[in-house]
Amino acid sequence: MAGRSRRADRKRGRRGSPARVHYFRGSVALALPALLAFPSSFLGFRGVRDIRRVCAASPRCAAAKVEVLGADDLLKYVLPLADACPLRSTQMQAGCVDREMTIIMAESERNTRDFATLASQVSTGMRPDPRMQLKLGRELCLSAERIKRAWATMESATDFQALETYYLMEARAKRMGLASPHTLHVLMDWQGSSLMAEADGMLAPEPPDELDLTAVSQAAAAGQPQVQPTVPHSWPFGEEQFRSDSKELQKEFEQLVDDHTNIVSLGDSYGKFDPAGKEHYLDQITIIRSRWQDLFITAKLRGLKPSRMYREFSKEYRTYNRLSPASFNELVADVHDRIRSMIPRD
Repeated sequence: MAGRSRRADRKRGRRGSPARVHYFRGSVALALPALLAFPSSFLGFRGVRDIRRVCAASPRCAAAKVEVLGADDLLKYVLPLADACPLRSTQMQAGCVDREMTIIMAESERNTRDFATLASQVSTGMRPDPRMQLKLGRELCLSAERIKRAWATMESATDFQALETYYLMEARAKRMGLASPHTLHVLMDWQGSSLMAEADGMLAPEPPDELDLTAVSQAAAAGQPQVQPTVPHSWPFGEEQFRSDSKELQKEFEQLVDDHTNIVSLGDSYGKFDPAGKEHYLDQITIIRSRWQDLFITAKLRGLKPSRMYREFSKEYRTYNRLSPASFNELVADVHDRIRSMIPRD
């Protein structure tokens, strides 16, 4: 009965001495993975039927023609796939997804600093500043709503890259032991509501049933590097990376860049494809991924390296996301498999 009474009191917003401030158990910047805001140019979309012509006649590079043992060991750099790709789809640009994600990250970093200040006050036995609580509470609730909209936009997108981004963030958070995009939204909304309630002398609301505070605390403790890698605006190789005896490989690279660009452009209308078209699109994405792996391995065997900028990016990306090049490739493949599993079956 006592428990029921306390819950009723909370629903009525009864005033009284604030409850223990348990909403400080998680940081508001728990799990925002490497967010994307790196524009690039695109070829114009040429129609759904063009999907069946992309990559159809491209020659494979030398590494695809021989059996290479220990391919994972030969991959020293992150492949230019998913959020490590310099290409951005039309919806990710024109649809303002990139801009929205950048705003979310900036808000998260600012709110985290303010949240840490309040947490420090609580840890020393001080009552948190009500004005700061109210201000931060409102900002957290607004950020939570912004995150919810961004997640919903990506999850329901007709654009393949936006859909890929959402599920990549979800898979990467799970792999790193961080909060999922949905959990982050629920957490921030609850923290914001709690701060505003206590600023007004109310008892903080109970955490939602779907919010596992123990898991959230563990995720916060796991942490994440603070400096996000910036995707280069150029491809891994340029003309200067190829020697005179590597012209064939250079041609394969240039063809691969063209085919990859076309595939990303065609993905703008992925959601409008029929089930067979979606299957075929994912088949072509798989081929692109395999061709990049083959090209990087062949370049490695011939003593060729990506540009210095790309090598630095690859190192930062691996550190930030705690992924080897091979495990990144596997993660992208898993995300594509999940998207494929969502295709309606007869």
